[in-house]
Amino acid sequence: ALFGFAMSFVSFNTILPVFIQQVGGSIVAIGSVPVLWTIGVNLPQAIFVRLIHSGGPIKPSVLRYGLLHRCSFFLLGLVTLFVVTKIPSTASVPLLLVLIFLTAVGGSLGVPPWFHLFTETTPMKLRGRLLGVRQLLSSALGILGGSIVTFVLSVFSFPENFGLLFIIAFSFSMMSYYYLRKLNEPPVEPMNYPVERSLSILAVGRAIILRDKNFRNFLLADAFTLMAMSASAFYAVYAIEKFDLPPSYAGTFTGIVMAGRVVGNIV
Repeated sequence: ALFGFAMSFVSFNTILPVFIQQVGGSIVAIGSVPVLWTIGVNLPQAIFVRLIHSGGPIKPSVLRYGLLHRCSFFLLGLVTLFVVTKIPSTASVPLLLVLIFLTAVGGSLGVPPWFHLFTETTPMKLRGRLLGVRQLLSSALGILGGSIVTFVLSVFSFPENFGLLFIIAFSFSMMSYYYLRKLNEPPVEPMNYPVERSLSILAVGRAIILRDKNFRNFLLADAFTLMAMSASAFYAVYAIEKFDLPPSYAGTFTGIVMAGRVVGNIV
């Protein structure tokens, strides 16, 4: 829940697109934010899942890649505070897009071991309930996060305001990291994956897709959903330009999105 709270300060649907616009990004640059984030979050899992962990305790891998992902927010904050205004937008916008993509990749590397650790530490009958409560709490905290975003963007000038948001996201994500470290992983037997299978996951995945029609249909539906979500980057940017609103309204839009998720989780 604390990690979800931290992500509300750097939402790739509302905060990051407005940030890229403020830096001087074009329509293509703004629209590429959710695209780069989606690719960065999903693609590395398929490629590196066998290389991240080879057996034994999974918690060290979760902590290693979790810390890498959190430090990416701190790096984005430093670049925003000390670099963005000192170089032309033709250089700062690509730099920030690359850093956003690498942040997503860093988060992606920790997802498979995190779910592995989750299944080891949570009884099967409680997993769905725990994930639901987690999502509900993080969305509720996200409403508060949207209010804080509005305050920070309205009180501080650019680029200090966005730089501060990245630092705040880093701070709350490190609080979640503290509790992550306190998890007790049960003893597991070493599992050594054969070397010849380390690069065969795509072939195995292809076989599953061809065999399981329902799963194939699910992936197609999910792909179309992700494609549709690429338009979400323009909502906050368009509203700010259309109604001549200050950038601080990005926090308001974040709060609205989080409130919608709270209602969805309750329903």
